[in-house]
Amino acid sequence: MFPKDAFPAIGGSDIFSSYKSAMDVTKHGKDMIQTGYDKYKSGIFRVSQLDGWHIIVSGRKYISELARAPNDVFSVTAALEERLFTKYLLGPTIISNPYHNELVRVNLTRSLSAIFADVKEEIVLAFKDNIPLTEGWTKVVVHRVMTQIVARASNRVFVGVPLCRNPEYLNLCINYALDISHDREVLNRFPGFLRPIVGRLTDVSKTIRLTQKHLEPIIEERQRKITEYGPDYPDKPEDLLSWLMDAAEGDERSPHKLTNRIIILNFAAIHSSSTTFTHALFHLAAEPKYLAPLRDEVETIVKEEGWSKTAMSKMHKLDSFLKESLRMNGSAVILTRKALVDFTFSDGTVIPKGTLISAAATPMHLDNEIYADAGVFNGFRFNGINGQGVESQFTSTNPDFISFGHGRHACPGRFFVANELKVMLAYTVLNYDVKMEKEGVRPANRWAGLGCVPDTKASVMFRRRQT
Repeated sequence: MFPKDAFPAIGGSDIFSSYKSAMDVTKHGKDMIQTGYDKYKSGIFRVSQLDGWHIIVSGRKYISELARAPNDVFSVTAALEERLFTKYLLGPTIISNPYHNELVRVNLTRSLSAIFADVKEEIVLAFKDNIPLTEGWTKVVVHRVMTQIVARASNRVFVGVPLCRNPEYLNLCINYALDISHDREVLNRFPGFLRPIVGRLTDVSKTIRLTQKHLEPIIEERQRKITEYGPDYPDKPEDLLSWLMDAAEGDERSPHKLTNRIIILNFAAIHSSSTTFTHALFHLAAEPKYLAPLRDEVETIVKEEGWSKTAMSKMHKLDSFLKESLRMNGSAVILTRKALVDFTFSDGTVIPKGTLISAAATPMHLDNEIYADAGVFNGFRFNGINGQGVESQFTSTNPDFISFGHGRHACPGRFFVANELKVMLAYTVLNYDVKMEKEGVRPANRWAGLGCVPDTKASVMFRRRQT
């Protein structure tokens, strides 16, 4: 609990009006965060949500201090548990023993060059399967198709061929996010003492069991080879499943626990990446003036470097285009944490233990004092800044750009995501012409509470590149 009136409320603050405000957040969350940002810029305010008060900070000072705080002060995992019931929906050891995060942060990032050819191959095959190269214009429901492509490319690295192309397995991984959203609402209706029972009956539990049927034979075969030939057996796959099996200890080696890790990593990878790419593709199709300069860059660099991680790192316009899209189309708040102890900011402001706290993201990313003409999409805004130094790259974070988080808990998989999305965009501009059904009109974003999603039913017109 926090002291009454400690921070100004956006909307009502008493028990009845705050409930109305919490309902308002579900429909007008972005606008309410913007109101708080405008009234208390570089300060702190609060909004009511159905599960309690949510403290929102803004400004470089507060964001930097929030991001620097260790996990035993401001906890990501405790915030996830409060909002997602992770103990029941993700499994208790996912939070208590998140060894997979280090594998993503270190092993996956170090292997980006080695796995590049596989990722690129899978992206090309997935595009050809989902968006054939036709002479005439073909209407494509973008979000659905990009979710399939991202799922295939990600699972090429997670579990390898042929499982990464299995439609049933891919749909289980894709639908897991929907299961979590549904089951969270179900669990929220039950008191705490009943949740362990209800948790075993959820859609999530069923999805994990079905996914295990696909993974268990692969896991058992790899375990057999480890037993027979040792941990570095001949032709051992270099994928995330192998890394998980190498790092797992005790019952974490079981097929069930390994399946749980794989599907959690899919949950983290598929929907965020497909949503990010859909947003960017909508910008490209609505403003085809970007096609020619992006094509020129991709063709020039591929001619010099071939298709490689090095080539991707030199595609500064492509990088800028993705970053600008991410700046304009992100969640209203990011850096969500739960205070495990009383915390005092450097200016003396106290955040009480138990507080759920986040940073205002969308208002800052659209602030004209931070970004010139912030409400206007400028695909090459970040091209050439600081000689395309680290600060301007798609994967960089700073207190003014927090789409990937910032500080200790910035997204560990963002370097893999960046490579994947760059290959997808490079392949698109080299091989297709694109335009909106209604030329020049980008589909409006949709908001679910504080989250921003593209129009999942909107189509883009594709055809084989003509020039």
